[in-house]
Amino acid sequence: MNWIVEVPNDFKFETTATGHGWYRLAPFHYDNDQKTLYKVEELESGKVVHITIAPYGEDAVTVSVNDGVLDDSEQAEILQKVRWMLRLDENLQPFYEKCLQIPEMAYVAHEKHGRLLRSSTIFEDIVKVMLTTNTTWNRTISMAAAIVNKMGKPLESHPELKAFPKPSTFVEKGEAYLKEEIRLGYRSGYLYELALKVASGELDLTKWKNLPTKQLIKELKAIKGIGPYAQSTLLMILGSYSELPVDSEFRKHVENKYFKGKKMTAKAASALYSEWGNYKYLAYWFDRHP
Repeated sequence: MNWIVEVPNDFKFETTATGHGWYRLAPFHYDNDQKTLYKVEELESGKVVHITIAPYGEDAVTVSVNDGVLDDSEQAEILQKVRWMLRLDENLQPFYEKCLQIPEMAYVAHEKHGRLLRSSTIFEDIVKVMLTTNTTWNRTISMAAAIVNKMGKPLESHPELKAFPKPSTFVEKGEAYLKEEIRLGYRSGYLYELALKVASGELDLTKWKNLPTKQLIKELKAIKGIGPYAQSTLLMILGSYSELPVDSEFRKHVENKYFKGKKMTAKAASALYSEWGNYKYLAYWFDRHP
């Protein structure tokens, strides 16, 4: 099945798909030559599909799934998830207008950066953000691959391709399995507890999509294992850019670029981005990744 999905005027597929490293984390796969993004996805019905997303001119993307007949609810779910992953419903015009006022940031608006790829569910993104803490990027990639390869539901036509596991699978496997077989270390307990709350219905992550930033911060602080860095990263993923990831990497960047290596307080370092208001995270991101 194939769909053509219209995109905003300020959307560019390649910068969205590869704007940060999420496209390298299973079950995403990006073909740089074909400029095509792939994701194996387990739908609410339990059916596993292989989603292909590619640019269609400048005004649309094509979405295709070649995994049998899909009913109306499955088709709607796929299209909703694609819109979420690509942030097609976000308005970044205020951010772009600010970028155009600053010469070294103007390229962000001209090249249509800013829509950083996210996963199809908030649960998957919380897990992946936790995989980035206190480790190397290569280790993050390997942990994500292990979760998918050892716990994901396989695509019927190509069993070697698997979807990201649902919270219930994390619960069924258990904390010991996460620690010993997937080798998630100290994260195992945090992720097991999170999965248990989501699977039981105690925590409804879908409601987070409509919460204001202050309420989101409250919800994030209630999750064990979510520190300041993970909190600001997840706020970014949820489309709230007003908080900065004031960790060692943030301070290192600011001190080296703006203070000649001099140690600064978190307040002084953060003040550099105060003029960006609700878009401080994106301003920092592109200041650090020009």
